[in-house]
Amino acid sequence: MDSAADSLILTPAAIVLPTLALITLFLDLPPLVWHIKNRNLAACNLIAWTILFNLGSLVNALIWPTDDIQNWFHGLVLCDIEVKLQLAATFGISGSLACIMRSLARVLDTERTVLAMTEKQRHRELAVTTLLCFGGPVGGARAHAKVSKGLLVHYLSIKFEHD
Repeated sequence: MDSAADSLILTPAAIVLPTLALITLFLDLPPLVWHIKNRNLAACNLIAWTILFNLGSLVNALIWPTDDIQNWFHGLVLCDIEVKLQLAATFGISGSLACIMRSLARVLDTERTVLAMTEKQRHRELAVTTLLCFGGPVGGARAHAKVSKGLLVHYLSIKFEHD
């Protein structure tokens, strides 16, 4: 076979990965709906980040299905967006898991059992959960934007000095 025909051959992973990513996207939807109905912000956030990762895997597998690097889409804007989302997801998943663990610890604490939280306690819990779920991703994205902007300015200044 010639090299042009070799570059069009799909590997089994190029078929299995998007298929499984699509299946998991659909399997993640019922728990998401259930947690939305029960107003479980941390679990909704965790499922949303999982859906986002699976969507990224699906898109990447469909865009780059072969090993033909020469004819691949360059992915300039897409890769920038995916990196920023993956960075935010790292903080978002950690924050969501921290909220879930806090809730489990509160349920298992037999010395300070609360049957019904007061309105003030519910507002405070919502504020802490919101901060843990969204504060990290927003802060991480802002820090990444600031650092990458600084790196770009530094790169351009070095490039123009040497030109």
